[in-house]
Amino acid sequence: MKHILLSTIFILGCATFSFAQKTNISEKKLVTAVFEKNDTQAISFYQKKLNHGDSSCLVDYASSIFRLHQYARSFELYKSAHRKNMLNNPVNINEFIQLEKIFHTENVTTIAAKYEKTLSTAGYKKIAVGKTNFKYAVQKTVCFNSNADDFGIFPIDNLLLFSSTRNKLDKNIENSLIKTFAVKNNSCEAVSISDENENIILKQINKINTKYHLGPVCISKDKSKIFVTVSQKNKDKNGIYNLTILESTLINNVYSDFIALPFENVNFTMQHPSYDNNSGYLFFSSNMTGGAGGFDIYKTKHDGIKWSTPENIVAINTASTEAFPFISTNGDLYYSGKTIDGFGGLDILKLEKGNSTPILLDQPINSSYDDFGIFISDNHQGYFCSNRIAENTNDNIFSYQIQIPPYKFMIVVKDEQMKTYLKDATIKIKYKDSVTTVMSNDSGAISFMLPGDLEGTTWNAELTFIKAGFVSLTATASEKLGEQRNFVIEKMIRKEELAPVIEVKQVAEKIKVGVDLGKLLNLNPIYFDVNKFDIRTDAAYELDKIVKAMNELPNLIIELGSHTDSRGSTKSNQELSQKRAESSGKYIISKGIDAKRLSWKGYGESKPLNKCKDGVKCSEPEYSINRRTEFKIVKM
Repeated sequence: MKHILLSTIFILGCATFSFAQKTNISEKKLVTAVFEKNDTQAISFYQKKLNHGDSSCLVDYASSIFRLHQYARSFELYKSAHRKNMLNNPVNINEFIQLEKIFHTENVTTIAAKYEKTLSTAGYKKIAVGKTNFKYAVQKTVCFNSNADDFGIFPIDNLLLFSSTRNKLDKNIENSLIKTFAVKNNSCEAVSISDENENIILKQINKINTKYHLGPVCISKDKSKIFVTVSQKNKDKNGIYNLTILESTLINNVYSDFIALPFENVNFTMQHPSYDNNSGYLFFSSNMTGGAGGFDIYKTKHDGIKWSTPENIVAINTASTEAFPFISTNGDLYYSGKTIDGFGGLDILKLEKGNSTPILLDQPINSSYDDFGIFISDNHQGYFCSNRIAENTNDNIFSYQIQIPPYKFMIVVKDEQMKTYLKDATIKIKYKDSVTTVMSNDSGAISFMLPGDLEGTTWNAELTFIKAGFVSLTATASEKLGEQRNFVIEKMIRKEELAPVIEVKQVAEKIKVGVDLGKLLNLNPIYFDVNKFDIRTDAAYELDKIVKAMNELPNLIIELGSHTDSRGSTKSNQELSQKRAESSGKYIISKGIDAKRLSWKGYGESKPLNKCKDGVKCSEPEYSINRRTEFKIVKM
């Protein structure tokens, strides 16, 4: 990635020393080539040095070749320098380790371990890969990439602005290193921004899209501020044009002239502006004095009168390079940097809002090549830049879309005794505040999916299984949603043990006031669906036994009482039991029994038959004892 030090030089080691006289190589020409960052010219001098038996510039030769993206050749040179113990500069060490990761040799772990102490002492840091959804990103190159360097994308209206070293597209613009271009959404044809004169923002930017370097660009959400990276008008002491950031502000619907931020200095670079629309801070990258080393990320804020003194983001800055900041809509800071244990080259990192430790984004966003300049359009898509394409080692723009695989659930219900699958069983799923009812298929199963972005949460649900002739079962399910994507939950339900039908005459001597007629007649439990009070078919079958007994004993008067277990609130249990008692009573009356012979009452959870009260955890069989319907004889 050649556009962090867009105009700042590398002072290479051998360029600061006199050459041996036998080489007859011009020191002045090499120094000039180095200061002008003309790697193509410099490597010809390095090659001549090697041909004359002088390997003192081997490391700088490898680095120049590296910056030209001739990675295979650079790797061979760096391996030679490594064997000669010539690698001391952290920049060169990082490049060598990156090449090891690109070419996947068996030595990468050993080599990284050898130089880790050197890098750590120099201020480089180890940063772990974080847990984010970027591992599910599908990336592809955009169709408007060229055979030059393309990077620094920024959407505005129906356009995408980006920076490029491609050949000029407008004869009126003098071509230079970097220019800003535009491409319409869903188009593959890039145009110079002067072709978009109907756009007031592009008209403003085009005023300075001249012979000077221009890009990347950043525009506030309300379009009131435009920030651009440009080359300075004056050279530093080495004759190099450093970069600065210009600002134009919308005043009375007219953009002001571009002016440099007040921190401009010919001796350092300011670049890569990113404006936080929520906080009002402008983030940028700079090698100004007072930082942690190399390029650091800074932030500044305008108070309506002036910009505040740039503040170094201590949590992320190291002795290495930090560049291309981007602030997401929720305040997370993304940037590119080099770390000891990164994927290789520049990697994209994230400092979540409120956190003090950055994390590395996972592959495929990051790679063993240079990855930088991310722009997040929304939570699932955006753009980033990389030079990862083997056949085109220039910088390219990539789009990405996060496609998180969903969580797939299958719930299966089986006969506890026969171990067979139960078709047409009712399965109710209570999740949060909603209840879904589904019938099982021929395989005794139902299937559903949950969104993949629930990763990191726990799915807690209440499952109820109901089938005629079987004892209903209510159970809880809890699954932690992480790497595992498929879940199978299997439950067994048992067949009802039908009590033998007992005739009234068989228990005539036991029929007394205060006795539960249901127990005398050996009734099966009266079941209701969860949180329901409708009379089910199996419940009607049992209530018909009460109807038959009351017809045979015409003077019998009973009170029907409905009870619940202690789960749920006291109030809701009371209300539910009352409705169930009333529903059962009205069913009996509907079969011809005089309403004067029957009363009903819901007792809720107030009369448990065992220890299962509020605050006491019980088993399902223990809870079921308290879920009952009684038919108490009050008069004969």
